[in-house]
Amino acid sequence: NYDEAVKYANQAISQASKEGKKPSAAHYNIILNANKSANKMEAYYATLERAAPIFGSETYWRPLIEKTKTSPKFKSDVALLDVYRALEAAKVSLTNQEKMEMGEMALNRRLPIEADRVMGPLFKAGTVGGASDTKAERNKKLYDKVVADSKAAKAGGLEAAENDAATKATGDQYVTAGEGYFAVGNYAKAAELIQKGIDKGQMEPGNLELAKVRLGMAQFKAGQKDVARKTWASVTGDNGAAQLAKVWTAISKT
Repeated sequence: NYDEAVKYANQAISQASKEGKKPSAAHYNIILNANKSANKMEAYYATLERAAPIFGSETYWRPLIEKTKTSPKFKSDVALLDVYRALEAAKVSLTNQEKMEMGEMALNRRLPIEADRVMGPLFKAGTVGGASDTKAERNKKLYDKVVADSKAAKAGGLEAAENDAATKATGDQYVTAGEGYFAVGNYAKAAELIQKGIDKGQMEPGNLELAKVRLGMAQFKAGQKDVARKTWASVTGDNGAAQLAKVWTAISKT
């Protein structure tokens, strides 16, 4: 009886909480398995949201974060980088293939500093671009572009992107400029520019919601946890942004 199993496990978790003890992962697993078997997927993911910050296990974090990709209007070229960012923030180990994909997504979105941070160690170690890489030539050319673009971004490119954003009709470029500052750890500046982008508006609804997710990320990294949670609570839509907002709210509880 799935309902009885869930009831029993929830009671055990509540009892542990009352006693000031850490609940058992086994009880969360009972709830997860019962909900999955009964095809109660909303309850399944809600349980992952509860369990992931407590135990920090990839077993909980990865499916919770990757649920983003199942959103009806999810677009890889727009939001896959955000999925990888969340996986990183939750300390989920990425495969080398995932790191390369993350780096390429960052480069394609004009964020070469972030691309270099992710891809650089793979090339320096010879894991990618080395003798065992069957696509070595192609990957080396790609990384050469990453390095060149990253160098340009650090040598005034970030400021130029901000100035250019002021001339555009939509707020999208301000958001990208803010993400550029996020990549170098200037979270206050990142939040400022992303907010400017949101205020300027004229963005597609899905892009606006993703901008709010990124604003919350910058606020969180800048030490404004409560402000970030309010920002994430305002996120809606069916392009993955709402799921990412739930994920980041869970990450903020670790």
